[in-house]
Amino acid sequence: MLSLIVEKGWDALAVQDICERANVGRSTFYVHFQSKEALLNFGLGGLRTGLQEATTGASASRADAKLSLIARGLLEHLHEQRKLARAIIGRRSGQVVYSRFRAMVVELVATELKRSGKATWQHEANVQMIAGALMGLLTWRVDVPSPPPIDEAVRQFETLIAPALRQLAA
Repeated sequence: MLSLIVEKGWDALAVQDICERANVGRSTFYVHFQSKEALLNFGLGGLRTGLQEATTGASASRADAKLSLIARGLLEHLHEQRKLARAIIGRRSGQVVYSRFRAMVVELVATELKRSGKATWQHEANVQMIAGALMGLLTWRVDVPSPPPIDEAVRQFETLIAPALRQLAA
């Protein structure tokens, strides 16, 4: 599916295309997935789980350090998969794929911040703001011809989210 998203784009991609590329029948596909969206969710779930495991296994215990690890993990993954990243979250992305990817980022941020704040509207606003900042950084970085080094992008993200994290800690 990933190579087909790069080739065709999400909107033009059909389940039949996925079946032909994977050399499986449609009935086999539907035994495992209800739709191409379900397959997309499965793939994003694997990425989310990998990032969560990386933060759980890390020695960092503060939300800011864990969010930096998530940002670094996403930046590195999207750098390695630059063509796919452009198709998923860049200018060529389909709205469905972008929305699902953004929902994954919001979930990752919310998971890390739920330990450091009360469930208030301000807390949720900060979750959305931090996730939005990360999505903006990721989207911009995959679309620019010469992106800055990952270390510098992570430092910029840390600088941008620091006021929101201070507010949550207050």
